[in-house]
Amino acid sequence: MTSTFDITSDINKALKGLNALDEKNIMFAVAKAMTLTGQFAEKKLQTAMEAAIDRPTPYTKRSTFVTFAKPSKLFMEVGIRTQGRGGRIGAGRYLQSLIKGGSPTYKGVDLAASKIAGYKGFLVPSKQSPVKLNRYGNISLGKYKEIVGGARNLGGAYYIAPVKRGSSVKAIYQRKTSLISRTSTIENNTSRVFVISPNPKQRQRQLNLPVILGNTVKQEFPNFMKQRFKAEIARKLSKYN
Repeated sequence: MTSTFDITSDINKALKGLNALDEKNIMFAVAKAMTLTGQFAEKKLQTAMEAAIDRPTPYTKRSTFVTFAKPSKLFMEVGIRTQGRGGRIGAGRYLQSLIKGGSPTYKGVDLAASKIAGYKGFLVPSKQSPVKLNRYGNISLGKYKEIVGGARNLGGAYYIAPVKRGSSVKAIYQRKTSLISRTSTIENNTSRVFVISPNPKQRQRQLNLPVILGNTVKQEFPNFMKQRFKAEIARKLSKYN
């Protein structure tokens, strides 16, 4: 997920009256200004992600990127990676509901649970779910796989059933046996872990990339370009002192 902006008009304005610089100096200054702008915009994006996401994981926070501009290729790109690393889904994909709003993105465990349920749905943790969250407020992928995988096996710790009699919506439950205190009586407890929801709550757009990145680039690029042209002029004139 990236944003690209046309800065040609800004460059043309800055080139007026810069006869002291040759083409090589100019291209170098513009490339450096573009890269600095991209790095500045990336920090703005990271700050926005921290505000929009409750306790983002290190993987999510490291998902932003900047493509540096070169004098031979005046192209800079800043955004969130959609390609995953280490076999994981790219953050730019699972953050789509925050970037665009609307339905959450289907994950592998959602699709696996959907096959068991017989319809396409999302795993939504129940309010009284016994599953513990990690320090980032999430359920680990390993735990998801354990629960969904367990629901496939009859007689195991997890099973799938309708949320209530006659309902077409299903849920994954945990069955747990324990001894009643100070007795030898075995007690069976059942807890709802996830609802496999065919109609999950719609997400609100919280990471508006055209605004976060677009406004930053438009505001900061002229400043960086002015800074770099001054530096190039000073560097070139110093050779004649």
